[in-house]
Amino acid sequence: MPLRFYQVAAALCAFALTPPPAQAQIGEQRADDGAIDEMAARFAALPTASRLQLSPDGRRVLFIDRSKPLPIVHVADIDSGAVEAIARSSEAMSFETCRWLSDERIGCSAFGTFRDVGRAYNYSRYIAMDTDGDNALPLGQRMGSRTLGLNQFSGRVIDVLPDDPEHILMAVNVLPERQIGTRLAKSDEGMTVQRVNIHNGQMRTITGPIGDAVTYYTDGRGNARVYLKNYETAGGFMGDRFEYRIRADGRTNRWEELTSQRASSAAYASFEGFSEDGQSVYMILPHEGRHALFRQSADRSGEPELVFAHDWVDVNGLVTFGRYRRPVGVSWSDDYNHIEFFDEELKALNESLDRALDGEQSITLLSESWDGDRILLLATSDRNPGTYYIFEKSTKQLIQLIESRAYLDGIDMGTVTPIRYSAADNTEISGYLTLPAGQDAETAENLPLIVMPHGGPNARDYWGFDWLAQAFAAKGYAVVQPNYRGSQGFGTYWAGENALRNWRQAISDVNDAARWAIGTGLTSANKVAAVGWSYGGYAALQGAVVDPQLYNAVVAIAPVTDLELLVRNASSTTARNVVREMVGKGPHLVDGSPARWPHILEVPVQMFHGSEDVNVNVRHSRHMAKRLEDAGKPVDYVEYDGLEHDLARTSARADMLTRIFAFLDAELGD
Repeated sequence: MPLRFYQVAAALCAFALTPPPAQAQIGEQRADDGAIDEMAARFAALPTASRLQLSPDGRRVLFIDRSKPLPIVHVADIDSGAVEAIARSSEAMSFETCRWLSDERIGCSAFGTFRDVGRAYNYSRYIAMDTDGDNALPLGQRMGSRTLGLNQFSGRVIDVLPDDPEHILMAVNVLPERQIGTRLAKSDEGMTVQRVNIHNGQMRTITGPIGDAVTYYTDGRGNARVYLKNYETAGGFMGDRFEYRIRADGRTNRWEELTSQRASSAAYASFEGFSEDGQSVYMILPHEGRHALFRQSADRSGEPELVFAHDWVDVNGLVTFGRYRRPVGVSWSDDYNHIEFFDEELKALNESLDRALDGEQSITLLSESWDGDRILLLATSDRNPGTYYIFEKSTKQLIQLIESRAYLDGIDMGTVTPIRYSAADNTEISGYLTLPAGQDAETAENLPLIVMPHGGPNARDYWGFDWLAQAFAAKGYAVVQPNYRGSQGFGTYWAGENALRNWRQAISDVNDAARWAIGTGLTSANKVAAVGWSYGGYAALQGAVVDPQLYNAVVAIAPVTDLELLVRNASSTTARNVVREMVGKGPHLVDGSPARWPHILEVPVQMFHGSEDVNVNVRHSRHMAKRLEDAGKPVDYVEYDGLEHDLARTSARADMLTRIFAFLDAELGD
């Protein structure tokens, strides 16, 4: 029987953390003494409430406020609305995710970077603390790393153990401390499963060590039954082949192959989870040129059974929910985002929530209290960055908790519309068009346009709220985000070799988005810019190299600029061989590197990069800026000291957006 809401939004805004910024804050000064743009300040602010987690008893939530210079962990009481800040990040390490380990203890992952021989590396710590922030201690690995001589990664939580509130399971890499004159066998080290006491940090090995294991997965009942194996090459570098291995139950040590994949292949495979009884597993496997969800017996008897496939797009993944992470549905995205529910009760609840919120929101059921009465959910849309709610089954109340980006209150957001356009070879390309508030996709014309290719390149754009696209729309720009060939999510043919090896096709598709917009009258030829982050920054630069007359300006944030440099930068990392395979060899490395062709670029270029970028080394932007300067080309390069790839600091993003707005206004303005 479908659920009905007798009281909808009975308790609105149970707690609110941060009001919109005051005018004095918006008017703060940049390093060059220029004022921060008000709209830039508001859109640049990182979420005031991110990654909410519901406590097992359903009484409290924890979340991270990332809008401050140092992210802060908060705990809030749902019924009283009381909010307490319990932990603050440091300059060295930033809290990224937190979760409830029990009703009394919280666990948080903190990440930082360090330098070794001039290169930035990530490291992590896992820290447990009481719900008031007291009695904090690190959990997991505390010994040396085989390559760097320090504890780089402390471990990963793989099961919270709802039936054992004193312990959790962690995947921990055991790396014995080496001593001069001591030789250690390979079997003495490797990935293990540790049963960890959340109060004192004591560990007991449950499984392993397995030297070639990357991580483990449990059946939701505390049994580690699948691990991901990497076939390492000589010297301990990651190989191109990965394999999932399974054991029939949690007691035997006999592991057998479940499925395998090549890291560089578009035809990937992934383990998704166990059935509720633990007798079956769910996997995403290649199917008729795309990726579909399959189910197979955990003892590997019989052939995998098809659960769900779509004829246009890949499956995103298995949806799990509740105390034991039971499988409840499968997610997929065409122009919009969908969940096909297996669980009829959750399907009815999701439909009721959709009706209660006027059908304009995308509903994500995040978690439930362990008694099943309270459910935490997130409502988002193209114009709503996210509002968190509690639904209480016993009273049928929908309780609004907090907005994820409080600084954006009161701003009219633009609509995001799925689009189709024809590429040069008449292939239909899908994407999204974001328009300024009040504009309609059918009638909009002669707007300044930004073509904004996504990063990755193994990624795609989805319908929903995009803070950067909306920031541009608030300034009057139309934004096109193409899912060019090389994007994932549309099958193995569409992904192809990837958008680095086959950059010509990807860049052609991106540039065709600009030509489509000009041809439809949405914009005019003197009002088009390319803006991108990471691979998107590369695509913006390389698009202007391929067609020097198409764009009037280029903005590249943390871009790859030289494919050979990308390979060289990876030579000292464990992913060296994977990167080499992904990028490939041949003349396309030179032809496809914008830093090799500065003399061809005919438009002003603006670039931004963080000095501690682990993903794309800052040398890419430094090299590109130097080549442009040497060629006498206009370039504006800004480097943010101490920041990583995502420039995850509100002040830096506000400065960057202010500079981009001024740059685009000067180059695209009348």
